[in-house]
Amino acid sequence: MSKPWTPDGASSRALLIGVSDYKSPGLEQIPAVRNNLDALKDALSGERGLLLPDHIRTLGANGAPVDRGAIGRELTSARREAEDLLLVYYAGHGLLDNNGLLHLAVTGTDPDPDKGTGFTALPFQLLKRELAQSRAKARVLVLDCCFSGRAVAAMSPQHTLLSGQLDLN
Repeated sequence: MSKPWTPDGASSRALLIGVSDYKSPGLEQIPAVRNNLDALKDALSGERGLLLPDHIRTLGANGAPVDRGAIGRELTSARREAEDLLLVYYAGHGLLDNNGLLHLAVTGTDPDPDKGTGFTALPFQLLKRELAQSRAKARVLVLDCCFSGRAVAAMSPQHTLLSGQLDLN
């Protein structure tokens, strides 16, 4: 019987992204996201945690603004450093553009797809591409947002058992 795999904290990285506050009146504020980030970081790095505290990057702590550039910089850095586990967590609003593609809202996102959601939010395809480029043995993505089921279709091969059983439209 083989031993279950446990990530090596020294060669693993996590990026926790929480967007609780939005400039647009069309997006509700989500104050609980602030607590989620703190609690998840504590769980990952606390007494029983798997990761070293300085190997966890957090964006949006205490309601700090989050933009696409900050996500890009931190994700690129985490994916380059991670060798064993790369964990990415996003909590906030998930939006669809006019083509039905998933976007993750940031502080300055305009939720109106006719006014450029694709330009003001983070396209999920961009996040997916960065994750795919990681050399980490395991890559885990947790999306806590509306329309997160769209990510299953985007990350799965066309004919998998899971995607064949889910109605993703």
